[in-house]
Amino acid sequence: MSSNNGNDPLGSSFDDFLAGDGNLEDATEEAAQRSLSRCMAGLKAYFRIATVWKLTTEEVRDLLGGISDKEYQELYRAVETGEPGRSLNQDELLRVSFVIGITKPFAFSMVRAWLMNG
Repeated sequence: MSSNNGNDPLGSSFDDFLAGDGNLEDATEEAAQRSLSRCMAGLKAYFRIATVWKLTTEEVRDLLGGISDKEYQELYRAVETGEPGRSLNQDELLRVSFVIGITKPFAFSMVRAWLMNG
């Protein structure tokens, strides 16, 4: 009896809980896992962009709000190994989103130019 339209961050698990088909702990755990998965995907894109832009470690840390070298290493290691590390706070997540958002139009224009000239 799920009515998840794809926009609900808690997803069908929460709908199932409300319908009496689950428990809140399962619903929140599943939502947390999806959220962490999205953070990892965003971080992976962020680090790839930083590599393409040839940013230094210090510049990458500054763009994330001036995180410490230890925090940077934890995040980078988590992306490399695929093991979830600490989750991003809202400010860091916004910063990652901004960098990805800045890059997206350039990627589309490059693909279009390649297809037209290809």
